[in-house]
Amino acid sequence: MTLSDNSQAILLLTAHFTERKNESVKPLTTTEWGRFATWLKDQQLNPCSINTENLDELLTGWVDKSITTDRLGALIRRGNALALAVEKWQRAGLWVMTRSDSDYPKLLKQRLRSASPPVLFGCGDRESLNRGGLAVVGSRKASIQDLEYSRSIGAKAASQGVQVISGGAKGVDESAMLEALNFGGNVIGVVAESLLKTSLSMKYRQYVLDGKLALVSPFNPEARFSVPQAMDRNKLIYCLSNVGLVVQSETKGGTWSGANENLKRKWVPLWVKRTAEMGSGNEKIFEGGARWAPKSVDEIDIVDLVNAEWETVTLETELFNEPVSVGEEGRVSYEANQSTDEFYELFLTKVQILCKDHPKTKEELASILPLQPTQLQTWLKRATEEGKLNKKLRPVSYIWSDQCNLPLK
Repeated sequence: MTLSDNSQAILLLTAHFTERKNESVKPLTTTEWGRFATWLKDQQLNPCSINTENLDELLTGWVDKSITTDRLGALIRRGNALALAVEKWQRAGLWVMTRSDSDYPKLLKQRLRSASPPVLFGCGDRESLNRGGLAVVGSRKASIQDLEYSRSIGAKAASQGVQVISGGAKGVDESAMLEALNFGGNVIGVVAESLLKTSLSMKYRQYVLDGKLALVSPFNPEARFSVPQAMDRNKLIYCLSNVGLVVQSETKGGTWSGANENLKRKWVPLWVKRTAEMGSGNEKIFEGGARWAPKSVDEIDIVDLVNAEWETVTLETELFNEPVSVGEEGRVSYEANQSTDEFYELFLTKVQILCKDHPKTKEELASILPLQPTQLQTWLKRATEEGKLNKKLRPVSYIWSDQCNLPLK
């Protein structure tokens, strides 16, 4: 493993070479490195420009409470520790990639910008990090049905030539990854703990050697598990992919926080496995802006999922930014000069057609009408209160009232 001067400098400034509790000086965090790297770029300096001989002169004009000159000097004097660490990683078959390397994942730079990890450790085909794919995530405590769903998704992705990206944790992650590998597919595992140990495990080693599996981590290869690390790696799973699929989520924990961060940041379109369980993590993620995936894997085309785009219609505070109409396929559209009431009337016209003869659940309507879940719920409630829709229970569904007929447009 040959490291460029810039890569060595980035490692010295940001990487942990021993257990954190044993470190005399703390390496720069991702946020700190982003701040410092931006300043270096503005000064037309490279990371390898930082050395102890003229540090004070180089850092003239640099002012930061946490990134002091003394701290930077102590970090770049860790050359011996770096050499020993690199030798150990190399013997274990690991590689090191920094943001200065030309093959550093472009999707991470595009989506995370200065918050992209300064260093990535890994094993296997590092070129696979630039291929995208389907992120499959879910709980460690998933049901037998959810685990089977995950395995089926992994197998189908492999059969359609789509790379699977997941977190390597037991449960949904591991099930999808191993089944994709068993069917000859390519997989990326974003590891939150002990990359070194994981890369040598029997269940993964041959796949790594065959070039079918790449394991990657932004943390020291011997780092133990921690909740912050598990949370932090979630963004990499999404940002290395083209689209995400949540198989099962509680309303707390890593899967939950990762899905919601992705929805907030809009890194990739997000699908979630359908569930009839009210108040579940899956339903809450759907209500937050994800789209329902079919319950049956047979109904899913993985290639279509990967090519999905974010919904272009935002139906709350930015309701009237684009022209729309009610088309033959049930797509609600609107004119920029229309009022909210006029768009509501268009909504009612379509719902009358959909719910005239058979009741429809909120989920069924959501799969047809490109409305944000909160907007759909608001208008369903309004239509019910106005007597245009009748609400049924078990399951909760809506049918058009016989007492109310609108002219069809």
